[in-house]
Amino acid sequence: LNLVTEHGLEMVNQAPKPGSKVYKLTMKDLCKVFNINFEDLREAIEKDRSLEYKITFGNLLGYRNIPLILDLNNITMHLAIVGTTGSGKSNTVQVLVEEVSKSGKFSVVLFDVEGEYVSIDKPNNNSSMIKLLAEFGHEPKRVENVTVYYPISDSEYVSKETKQKGKPFMIKFKTIDKDVFCEIIQATEPQRRYFTNLIDIVEAEKENYTLSDVITKIKQRLNDPTVSGAEKTSLATLLSKLKYIERTNIFDIPKEVYENLIGEFPIDEVSKPSVNVIDVSTSPDIIR
Repeated sequence: LNLVTEHGLEMVNQAPKPGSKVYKLTMKDLCKVFNINFEDLREAIEKDRSLEYKITFGNLLGYRNIPLILDLNNITMHLAIVGTTGSGKSNTVQVLVEEVSKSGKFSVVLFDVEGEYVSIDKPNNNSSMIKLLAEFGHEPKRVENVTVYYPISDSEYVSKETKQKGKPFMIKFKTIDKDVFCEIIQATEPQRRYFTNLIDIVEAEKENYTLSDVITKIKQRLNDPTVSGAEKTSLATLLSKLKYIERTNIFDIPKEVYENLIGEFPIDEVSKPSVNVIDVSTSPDIIR
């Protein structure tokens, strides 16, 4: 325990007596606790309120006149939102997205691994939240300009809502970074070497090659009697991995095969100021 004095906090040697009154700290007392000049705090709050790119998360618990404001210019790399189950992490993310989207200057991309942001374009219908918002003079609002995407490979498993309003997409194998792909399939160094060499050969023969073309080329190498046993062993394992990837039905799917398939993931569209939810809640880990 500490005693709040005009000089800040001072140690005390005994606990309060039973029945002692408990008082809520005033703003000035709070400044003493944290060794902050009261006038400096007021100036800082006013300055934050005038920021061009800011996010207002809410107010400090117990002190409703202290807004929690985040300067977007300070988010240059990473931002972590951590907490126990039910502490409000997802809700905080949603508030973050809502506030960012209001500016109309940012592109937001949400990789939704739990399927919890597909409905971000709908206002909050939780009665306790609606009541709390009303206390601050607010009402639930929906996020505007939201587009939901999902991998075409998940078309049979996505939620009804995602199926109704989502846009299924596929990936052209040729566009995948080959080093990243090797990491995804956990290729060994020999497998990586043979794979990249085969890609060069296939690309020289066919400009718009597909995953199927690479698999065919591996089969041809396996049937070549001049190929060494060590290479065949690596190629056989690599072939097994690529066939597994092929069965996911995410690569090189023609538009006419699936209704509403938009083709490749629209990077240019997503890069424009908007909110984009990629629902991978039903996707296997390798697709994610």
